[in-house]
Formats: sequence, structure tokens, C-alpha cells
Amino acid sequence: MAVTVVGSSGTPTGNITIAGGGYDSSAETLASGSYTFTVPAGSIAPGAYSLTGSYLGDSTYAEASGTATVTLKKAVPVVTITTNPTSVGAPTTGP
Repeated sequence: MAVTVVGSSGTPTGNITIAGGGYDSSAETLASGSYTFTVPAGSIAPGAYSLTGSYLGDSTYAEASGTATVTLKKAVPVVTITTNPTSVGAPTTGP
């Protein structure tokens, strides 16, 4: 998920975190005012959550935060069925 920090007097620098759903990120450094977080699989269970991005401030800008609601769904597996060719009337074997 991408977090962007916008300021009126230039591009904010410094660090950003996200938290919610039982997940707390480490502080990450903004690049050109934004950072894209990759939340490790299994860190947040499927469901609806409010996630808060917290900007830790820099020499120009004060600390600030923003919240977004996200819905995480269960992963959908791919099921593949393979068969062994057999002749009609021949015995078949199990998996």
C-alpha cells in the first residue's frame, strides 16, 4: 500500500509508519514524499480494518497522520487436476 505525504512548502522528507489490524510497521524513509509498504503475508487476518499512516515530521513539517479503511480478502488457491492416461477396462491407480 502506498502512503503519500504532501506539503505546501516543498516535498516532505523523513519517516512514515502504518498501523492497524494488529500490524505495526517499522519507520520507513519517504522518497519524493511517498513510500510503498509491503505487508508480509499473514501479518493481518482477512477482514475490514482502519489503517493509520503516521508521518513523523521533519525540519519543515510537523507530525501528521491519515487513516484509510481497507478490506483484506482470503487468498484464492488454484486447483489443478491431472490424470494418468488409461485404457478402457484397465485398472486405475489412486493419487
